[in-house]
Amino acid sequence: MLPLRPKLRIPDLAIDNHPDLVVNESVHLNAARYALREVNAAWAKLRECEAVTTDHKRLAAAATKVVAHADKVTAEALKHLEESRKMLEAKLAAEVTPVRTDQAAAEIRAHFKSQRHPFALLGPLVSQNDRRTLAAILTAPAYLSGLNESQHVTLRDLCRETWYPEETKILKDIDRHGGRVIMLANTVKTTLNPLITEWSGAKEESAFAALTPKQE
Repeated sequence: MLPLRPKLRIPDLAIDNHPDLVVNESVHLNAARYALREVNAAWAKLRECEAVTTDHKRLAAAATKVVAHADKVTAEALKHLEESRKMLEAKLAAEVTPVRTDQAAAEIRAHFKSQRHPFALLGPLVSQNDRRTLAAILTAPAYLSGLNESQHVTLRDLCRETWYPEETKILKDIDRHGGRVIMLANTVKTTLNPLITEWSGAKEESAFAALTPKQE
């Protein structure tokens, strides 16, 4: 009977790190998919190396490369995700809060400010697609329409989600999967860095160095 090999020190990655969890097919999420795929592939290959090698220093060198690769693809992914975010935010801002002069805007705001419950009156206008009225409200400070800041933000978000559901969903997924990429990179570092220190023999070299007489 063949002896059992020791259990791998490098664990399987959690399913939360798998690229298939990025189900949104938008090209804006490709950067997150790529980063997760790259890190998962490098991790799997490193585990294969650990399973067959007894050369810990060589394994430490390989693990160091995986950490560096994870850092690189994570930085690239976050850069591209942020570029997508800015582009989508600019589009939504231009549509929901357009920069244009409406002579009636001040009058519209004054009308709602005079109402007892302006927020309750403005909400239904979103589904009615009354973009002119809502633009007048959202392109000015909340208090001019009798709203508080929370209501103002809620109204803006409701407009975005109702009128541009696809773009709004992509923005939420950019946040979610950007966080997923960051968490995976942190997992790689916190898992591998202690093993790299151990396998590279740094502590061993330091211990033996202490036994070497100092040159006077």
